Amino acid sequence: MDDSTVFCSSLQTDPVSASELGAIKCQVCFLPGHGIHFGAYTCRACAAFFRIVSISKSKCHFSPRPTHKCRNNSNCKPKIDGRWFCKTCRLTRCLSIGMSPENIQYDRDKFESILKSSKNNRHLQIPNTVESQLCISPLVSFSNRREKSSKCIDISQIVKKAVAKLLNPAMIRNIDSTSNLEQLTSGFKNLQSGQKENIPKIDHITLAHQTQHFNSSMCSAAVWLGYSDRFKTYSDMQKIKVLQAIWCIWGRLEGIVMTAKMRIIGKCEKEQFFLTSDTLIVYDNFSSDLDYCSTYPFEEMKYFFIPREMFHEDVISELVKVQPDDVETTYLMSVVCLQLTGKRYGGLIQEEMEQFQDILSNDLHEYYINNKMPKYLLRIKQLMRVKEMFLRNLNIRMEKYKIAGVFNVFNRPISNLEFFTVPI
Repeated sequence: MDDSTVFCSSLQTDPVSASELGAIKCQVCFLPGHGIHFGAYTCRACAAFFRIVSISKSKCHFSPRPTHKCRNNSNCKPKIDGRWFCKTCRLTRCLSIGMSPENIQYDRDKFESILKSSKNNRHLQIPNTVESQLCISPLVSFSNRREKSSKCIDISQIVKKAVAKLLNPAMIRNIDSTSNLEQLTSGFKNLQSGQKENIPKIDHITLAHQTQHFNSSMCSAAVWLGYSDRFKTYSDMQKIKVLQAIWCIWGRLEGIVMTAKMRIIGKCEKEQFFLTSDTLIVYDNFSSDLDYCSTYPFEEMKYFFIPREMFHEDVISELVKVQPDDVETTYLMSVVCLQLTGKRYGGLIQEEMEQFQDILSNDLHEYYINNKMPKYLLRIKQLMRVKEMFLRNLNIRMEKYKIAGVFNVFNRPISNLEFFTVPI
């Protein structure tokens, strides 16, 4: 989740394996990470450190700033073994990447022991909560869990193909005078030019559909990024990190945009969604094969798969009203992707993503001026409204996935986990 992971230069020529891509690193000490703790991706040691600090300071009101001064002029960095010179700088690093005591999971060990004790029971036992004490039904409950499988869903070949397209892009003829925004717009138009208008409708997503969606989104995002001159200046490590952060977001945004376009020309009805160029989802009786991510049946997972929420129905409706052109659409998609990439990694990558956004904003300004649209403030407000609607929906889904994390419902092993951190 930080910019410390080093990828070998051989990625440009040699086949890319899951091990070569490496595990996601702890954002605090840069050693191999474990998972999301207190709102950031860290190792167990750094999570334990922040937990101890949070609990000790909670008795005297936790302060967002360390109270002790650094003995090294606030210039501490973790050593090669992950150890910090002083606790103050370690805590400062934790806070700077968004770790917060508000995200603490109290009684986690107690909950895990209850789960183990219920191994042979048909229904999952829930620890004492406000709901249970008041005899209120819990928000989510799970039963009828299928046998857990150790079989890993392997997407390594998809990742290998996408990374190859990213690091060794096909020759793209960009006119030197065009802006980065125009270059990305050209790439977006080329990728959507193969969209079919009349395709069969389905209401059940199989593992094959999901795999096709992963392949389409990841490879398309890799090709699209290669159209930008700015992106070409990044190191291989930076390119791969950007792809890890945006491919799922970009794929969903591409589907949203295509669905809106098809509705405008009457080729797609309400409550239908283009998952890929040849997969049209119908919301009625919607279901999904969850073998790729969970051992629970879909009937018990509907809370996480509400079609209007999953496919951002309100965002599609707003795009139908605004009807942005291809340049405006590309700008909107780019800003969302770059903003989320910066938020995920922080540090130098976030600075780079902010600079990239500034470049695209200037490009959009020039586009409006050149097309004699000097009073374009309303258009910008409309685009930003769409962006905020999408991000709000994404935050709602993130909150749901926190619940899923508590119950460990998305429990299937999958390769290349570093490519699955932002749920859509």
